Parts: sequence; C-alpha cells; structure tokens
Amino acid sequence: MNGLIRTGYKQPLVEDDLFDLNPGLKTTSIFEKWNGNWRKQAEKKSNSENPRLSILPTMVHTFGGRYFKATILLIVTIILEQV
Repeated sequence: MNGLIRTGYKQPLVEDDLFDLNPGLKTTSIFEKWNGNWRKQAEKKSNSENPRLSILPTMVHTFGGRYFKATILLIVTIILEQV
C-alpha cells in the first residue's frame, strides 16, 4: 500500500504529508511558458490584417508535446484492444 494512502487512512492529511511537485509542473513554470507563447502569437498577429488571437496555437506550443505523446499511447492502446 502507498505510504500516502496509509497516512490518509490513519489521520487526515496535511500539506506536509504531500509529495513535492516537479518544478516543471508548477503553475509559475507553466504560466511563464504560456505567457511567452501568447506574446509571440500576439506579435505575429499585430502586423496582420486579422488581429484576432486564437488560444489553440498557444495551447499547442505550450502543451503540444505532452498531449501528443499521450494521444499516441491512447491510439496504440485502442488498436491493441481491438486485436
């Protein structure tokens, strides 16, 4: 049994019981990447005739690699379930 589950079963969990989060997954790190990608897109669009910004390119540039890998694994899993 996981130590965290055991601790939570015996007593209510407090913040000190939780694991440290990977620095790359903290909101400050993600926000910095998001904000940088948003600004790049805004700079590109500021010179075009259609200045409307879309959230999709920013999402792809910020999270694309992670979701792409997960999607490939999901497709492989679905294919293997069919065999």
